[in-house]
Amino acid sequence: KPVTLKETKANAAAGLPTASVYQFGRAETADWKQGAAGAAIHAPKAIALHKKAGGPTNRPIYIAIDDNPTREQYTRQIRPYLQAFSKTLELAGYQTGVYGNYNTIEWAIQDDIGKYFWMHDWGSNGKIHPRTTIHQLPHGKQQTIGGVIVDVNEVYADDWGQWTPGKSAAPAPAKKPATKKPQPKTQPQATAPSNGSSDLVNQLSSQLQSKHPELPELPQVTADGVTFNGKTLSNDQIRQLAKIVAETVAKAR
Repeated sequence: KPVTLKETKANAAAGLPTASVYQFGRAETADWKQGAAGAAIHAPKAIALHKKAGGPTNRPIYIAIDDNPTREQYTRQIRPYLQAFSKTLELAGYQTGVYGNYNTIEWAIQDDIGKYFWMHDWGSNGKIHPRTTIHQLPHGKQQTIGGVIVDVNEVYADDWGQWTPGKSAAPAPAKKPATKKPQPKTQPQATAPSNGSSDLVNQLSSQLQSKHPELPELPQVTADGVTFNGKTLSNDQIRQLAKIVAETVAKAR
Protein backbone atom coordinates (compact mmCIF):
# COMPACT_ATOMS: atom_id res chain seq x y z
CA LYS A 1 0.00 0.00 0.00
CA PRO A 2 0.35 1.68 -2.36
CA VAL A 3 1.03 -1.19 -4.74
CA THR A 4 4.08 -0.72 -6.98
CA LEU A 5 4.71 -1.52 -10.63
CA LYS A 6 7.24 -4.13 -9.52
CA GLU A 7 4.54 -5.89 -7.50
CA THR A 8 1.84 -5.74 -10.18
CA LYS A 9 4.27 -7.16 -12.74
CA ALA A 10 5.26 -9.95 -10.36
CA ASN A 11 1.60 -10.69 -9.67
CA ALA A 12 0.81 -10.74 -13.39
CA ALA A 13 3.67 -13.19 -13.99
CA ALA A 14 2.07 -15.45 -11.39
CA GLY A 15 -1.33 -15.16 -13.08
CA LEU A 16 -2.71 -12.68 -10.56
CA PRO A 17 -4.37 -9.49 -11.86
CA THR A 18 -4.81 -6.33 -9.77
CA ALA A 19 -7.79 -4.15 -8.89
CA SER A 20 -7.32 -0.58 -7.67
CA VAL A 21 -9.00 0.77 -4.55
CA TYR A 22 -8.07 4.15 -3.08
CA GLN A 23 -8.07 5.08 0.60
CA PHE A 24 -5.77 7.43 2.48
CA GLY A 25 -7.40 8.50 5.75
CA ARG A 26 -9.28 6.41 8.27
CA ALA A 27 -11.85 7.02 11.02
CA GLU A 28 -11.60 10.70 12.06
CA THR A 29 -9.39 11.46 9.05
CA ALA A 30 -11.55 9.61 6.52
CA ASP A 31 -11.24 11.04 3.01
CA TRP A 32 -15.00 11.40 2.50
CA LYS A 33 -15.38 13.70 5.51
CA GLN A 34 -14.01 16.50 3.33
CA GLY A 35 -16.91 16.18 0.88
CA ALA A 36 -16.49 17.35 -2.70
CA ALA A 37 -13.45 19.43 -1.73
CA GLY A 38 -11.75 16.25 -0.55
CA ALA A 39 -12.32 14.60 -3.92
CA ALA A 40 -10.34 17.39 -5.56
CA ILE A 41 -7.37 16.25 -3.46
CA HIS A 42 -7.81 12.49 -3.44
CA ALA A 43 -9.02 11.71 -6.98
CA PRO A 44 -5.80 12.99 -8.64
CA LYS A 45 -3.77 11.01 -6.10
CA ALA A 46 -5.74 7.86 -6.86
CA ILE A 47 -5.22 8.26 -10.60
CA ALA A 48 -1.50 8.95 -10.17
CA LEU A 49 -0.98 5.88 -7.97
CA HIS A 50 -3.00 3.70 -10.38
CA LYS A 51 -0.94 4.86 -13.37
CA LYS A 52 2.36 4.52 -11.51
CA ALA A 53 1.50 0.89 -10.72
CA GLY A 54 0.87 0.19 -14.42
CA GLY A 55 -2.91 0.55 -14.29
CA PRO A 56 -4.54 1.25 -17.66
CA THR A 57 -7.45 3.56 -18.48
CA ASN A 58 -10.97 2.18 -18.96
CA ARG A 59 -10.68 0.30 -15.69
CA PRO A 60 -12.38 1.20 -12.41
CA ILE A 61 -10.76 2.69 -9.38
CA TYR A 62 -12.77 1.78 -6.29
CA ILE A 63 -13.41 4.74 -3.97
CA ALA A 64 -13.25 3.56 -0.38
CA ILE A 65 -15.94 4.42 2.15
CA ASP A 66 -14.46 2.32 4.94
CA ASP A 67 -17.13 3.14 7.48
CA ASN A 68 -20.70 2.50 8.61
CA PRO A 69 -22.11 5.95 7.86
CA THR A 70 -25.52 7.35 8.70
CA ARG A 71 -27.87 8.48 5.95
CA GLU A 72 -27.16 12.10 6.90
CA GLN A 73 -23.41 11.56 6.59
CA TYR A 74 -23.96 10.00 3.19
CA THR A 75 -26.16 12.87 2.00
CA ARG A 76 -24.02 15.71 3.34
CA GLN A 77 -20.49 14.37 2.80
CA ILE A 78 -20.20 11.00 1.09
CA ARG A 79 -22.47 11.64 -1.88
CA PRO A 80 -20.75 14.89 -2.94
CA TYR A 81 -17.38 13.20 -2.37
CA LEU A 82 -18.31 10.23 -4.56
CA GLN A 83 -19.90 12.39 -7.25
CA ALA A 84 -16.90 14.71 -7.57
CA PHE A 85 -14.44 11.80 -7.40
CA SER A 86 -16.41 9.85 -10.01
CA LYS A 87 -16.57 12.82 -12.38
CA THR A 88 -12.80 13.24 -12.15
CA LEU A 89 -12.28 9.56 -12.95
CA GLU A 90 -14.66 9.78 -15.90
CA LEU A 91 -12.93 12.81 -17.37
CA ALA A 92 -9.57 11.01 -17.06
CA GLY A 93 -10.86 7.92 -18.87
CA TYR A 94 -11.54 5.65 -15.88
CA GLN A 95 -14.62 3.98 -14.45
CA THR A 96 -15.95 4.22 -10.92
CA GLY A 97 -16.05 1.55 -8.27
CA VAL A 98 -17.45 2.04 -4.76
CA TYR A 99 -16.08 0.21 -1.73
CA GLY A 100 -18.54 0.32 1.14
CA ASN A 101 -21.11 -1.50 3.20
CA TYR A 102 -24.61 -2.55 2.12
CA ASN A 103 -26.27 0.81 2.74
CA THR A 104 -23.50 2.84 1.13
CA ILE A 105 -23.70 0.71 -2.01
CA GLU A 106 -27.50 0.96 -2.10
CA TRP A 107 -27.46 4.74 -1.70
CA ALA A 108 -24.74 5.11 -4.37
CA ILE A 109 -26.78 3.01 -6.80
CA GLN A 110 -29.85 5.14 -6.11
CA ASP A 111 -27.74 8.18 -7.02
CA ASP A 112 -26.39 6.44 -10.15
CA ILE A 113 -22.82 6.43 -8.82
CA GLY A 114 -20.54 3.53 -9.76
CA LYS A 115 -20.62 0.42 -11.89
CA TYR A 116 -18.48 -1.84 -9.68
CA PHE A 117 -19.19 -2.45 -5.99
CA TRP A 118 -16.83 -3.91 -3.39
CA MET A 119 -18.77 -4.63 -0.21
CA HIS A 120 -17.45 -4.91 3.35
CA ASP A 121 -19.48 -6.29 6.24
CA TRP A 122 -19.26 -3.44 8.76
CA GLY A 123 -22.87 -2.36 9.25
CA SER A 124 -24.22 -4.66 6.54
CA ASN A 125 -26.02 -6.83 9.12
CA GLY A 126 -25.13 -10.09 7.38
CA LYS A 127 -26.69 -9.04 4.07
CA ILE A 128 -24.93 -9.12 0.70
CA HIS A 129 -26.11 -6.49 -1.75
CA PRO A 130 -27.32 -8.07 -5.04
CA ARG A 131 -25.14 -5.66 -7.06
CA THR A 132 -21.97 -6.66 -5.19
CA THR A 133 -18.99 -7.30 -7.46
CA ILE A 134 -16.56 -8.29 -4.71
CA HIS A 135 -17.39 -9.21 -1.11
CA GLN A 136 -14.74 -8.77 1.57
CA LEU A 137 -15.38 -11.45 4.16
CA PRO A 138 -15.44 -10.60 7.88
CA HIS A 139 -12.25 -10.46 9.96
CA GLY A 140 -12.92 -13.91 11.36
CA LYS A 141 -12.25 -15.35 7.91
CA GLN A 142 -8.91 -13.64 7.36
CA GLN A 143 -5.89 -15.78 6.51
CA THR A 144 -2.18 -15.52 7.17
CA ILE A 145 0.08 -15.80 4.13
CA GLY A 146 3.83 -15.47 4.46
CA GLY A 147 3.37 -14.17 8.00
CA VAL A 148 1.00 -11.41 6.84
CA ILE A 149 -2.69 -11.28 7.79
CA VAL A 150 -4.78 -10.74 4.65
CA ASP A 151 -8.46 -10.25 3.92
CA VAL A 152 -10.29 -12.89 1.90
CA ASN A 153 -12.71 -11.79 -0.80
CA GLU A 154 -15.31 -13.59 -2.89
CA VAL A 155 -15.69 -12.43 -6.48
CA TYR A 156 -19.12 -12.49 -8.11
CA ALA A 157 -18.28 -11.33 -11.64
CA ASP A 158 -15.88 -12.26 -14.43
CA ASP A 159 -15.06 -8.56 -14.73
CA TRP A 160 -14.40 -7.27 -11.22
CA GLY A 161 -12.24 -4.34 -12.34
CA GLN A 162 -9.04 -6.33 -12.69
CA TRP A 163 -6.08 -5.31 -14.82
CA THR A 164 -2.48 -6.23 -15.55
CA PRO A 165 0.27 -3.70 -16.33
CA GLY A 166 0.84 -3.05 -20.02
CA LYS A 167 -2.62 -4.22 -21.10
CA SER A 168 -5.21 -1.58 -21.90
CA ALA A 169 -8.20 -3.75 -22.81
CA ALA A 170 -10.68 -5.06 -20.31
CA PRO A 171 -9.94 -8.67 -19.30
CA ALA A 172 -11.62 -11.55 -21.07
CA PRO A 173 -14.19 -13.50 -19.04
CA ALA A 174 -12.68 -16.16 -16.81
CA LYS A 175 -12.85 -19.75 -18.04
CA LYS A 176 -14.15 -20.96 -14.70
CA PRO A 177 -17.45 -19.59 -13.38
CA ALA A 178 -17.25 -16.97 -10.67
CA THR A 179 -18.28 -17.74 -7.11
CA LYS A 180 -22.04 -18.18 -6.92
CA LYS A 181 -23.57 -15.18 -5.24
CA PRO A 182 -25.69 -16.03 -2.19
CA GLN A 183 -29.36 -15.18 -2.76
CA PRO A 184 -32.13 -14.71 -0.21
CA LYS A 185 -34.78 -17.41 -0.39
CA THR A 186 -37.28 -14.84 -1.59
CA GLN A 187 -34.98 -13.40 -4.26
CA PRO A 188 -36.39 -14.12 -7.75
CA GLN A 189 -33.95 -15.72 -10.16
CA ALA A 190 -34.25 -14.50 -13.72
CA THR A 191 -32.80 -15.34 -17.10
CA ALA A 192 -33.75 -13.79 -20.42
CA PRO A 193 -37.53 -13.52 -20.51
CA SER A 194 -39.34 -15.00 -23.48
CA ASN A 195 -41.81 -12.17 -24.06
CA GLY A 196 -42.73 -8.64 -23.03
CA SER A 197 -45.25 -9.76 -20.44
CA SER A 198 -42.83 -11.94 -18.53
CA ASP A 199 -40.20 -9.21 -18.75
CA LEU A 200 -42.64 -6.87 -17.02
CA VAL A 201 -43.33 -9.43 -14.29
CA ASN A 202 -39.61 -9.88 -13.68
CA GLN A 203 -38.91 -6.16 -13.54
CA LEU A 204 -41.80 -5.29 -11.26
CA SER A 205 -41.28 -8.29 -9.01
CA SER A 206 -37.62 -7.33 -8.53
CA GLN A 207 -38.58 -3.76 -7.65
CA LEU A 208 -41.16 -4.93 -5.16
CA GLN A 209 -38.85 -7.54 -3.59
CA SER A 210 -35.96 -5.09 -3.19
CA LYS A 211 -38.19 -2.63 -1.34
CA HIS A 212 -40.11 -5.22 0.65
CA PRO A 213 -37.91 -8.29 1.32
CA GLU A 214 -40.40 -9.51 3.88
CA LEU A 215 -42.91 -10.41 1.15
CA PRO A 216 -43.51 -14.09 0.22
CA GLU A 217 -42.25 -15.71 -2.98
CA LEU A 218 -42.72 -13.62 -6.12
CA PRO A 219 -42.94 -14.74 -9.76
CA GLN A 220 -39.77 -16.20 -11.22
CA VAL A 221 -38.81 -15.79 -14.88
CA THR A 222 -36.81 -18.64 -16.44
CA ALA A 223 -35.94 -19.74 -19.93
CA ASP A 224 -39.00 -22.04 -19.82
CA GLY A 225 -41.46 -19.29 -18.91
CA VAL A 226 -42.83 -17.72 -15.76
CA THR A 227 -43.55 -19.74 -12.65
CA PHE A 228 -45.37 -18.83 -9.45
CA ASN A 229 -45.69 -21.15 -6.45
CA GLY A 230 -44.20 -23.93 -8.58
CA LYS A 231 -46.72 -23.64 -11.43
CA THR A 232 -46.03 -22.44 -14.98
CA LEU A 233 -48.28 -19.53 -15.93
CA SER A 234 -50.10 -18.99 -19.24
CA ASN A 235 -49.72 -15.70 -21.11
CA ASP A 236 -53.13 -14.56 -19.83
CA GLN A 237 -52.10 -15.36 -16.26
CA ILE A 238 -48.81 -13.51 -16.78
CA ARG A 239 -50.65 -10.39 -17.90
CA GLN A 240 -53.04 -10.62 -14.96
CA LEU A 241 -50.17 -11.11 -12.52
CA ALA A 242 -48.21 -8.24 -14.08
CA LYS A 243 -51.20 -5.97 -13.49
CA ILE A 244 -51.44 -7.04 -9.85
CA VAL A 245 -47.70 -6.55 -9.26
CA ALA A 246 -47.81 -3.14 -10.97
CA GLU A 247 -50.69 -2.02 -8.75
CA THR A 248 -48.90 -3.30 -5.64
CA VAL A 249 -45.65 -1.50 -6.57
CA ALA A 250 -47.59 1.72 -7.14
CA LYS A 251 -49.13 1.44 -3.67
CA ALA A 252 -45.75 0.59 -2.09
CA ARG A 253 -44.25 3.80 -3.48
